[in-house]
Amino acid sequence: MSQPFDRYAGQPTYGWASGPVPPGAWSPYSGAPWPPAPPPRRRKAVVAWVIGGSLLAVVVLVVIAVGGFRMGSTQMSGAFAAPPTEAPADWTAVGDDEGFDAYAERCYDGTMRACDELYELAEIDQPGSRYAYYGLTCGGRVHPRDVFTCTALD
Repeated sequence: MSQPFDRYAGQPTYGWASGPVPPGAWSPYSGAPWPPAPPPRRRKAVVAWVIGGSLLAVVVLVVIAVGGFRMGSTQMSGAFAAPPTEAPADWTAVGDDEGFDAYAERCYDGTMRACDELYELAEIDQPGSRYAYYGLTCGGRVHPRDVFTCTALD
């Protein structure tokens, strides 16, 4: 019997098993007879960096949490305490508007709702006036903006 016809018999073969690829021929390995070896992996270094970074992140979060808790606890200790109050200021020296004088007198007498109403009405009618300031300070009892409303002092 005879051998089957081989169309490529006698022609040089190119590729991995036959040796180097001649110049000009395409090769995924740039002329090397085998694929290049992968670069050595530094697995231990990568694992060490990941563990170290994770530990550092945990330490930073703990420091932030403890610092926030300490700062919050010192600020919250006085958050719900009423601000110190003083004796009310003289309402007659505030101005000469009869409508606002009635609110100022009731504020002086201790009706805190009158102080809030005086501030609201005077701020609309005369922004930044002495009446508005008198109402804002609850009749001179607290510093401006120490309380949200004067009724909180009741």
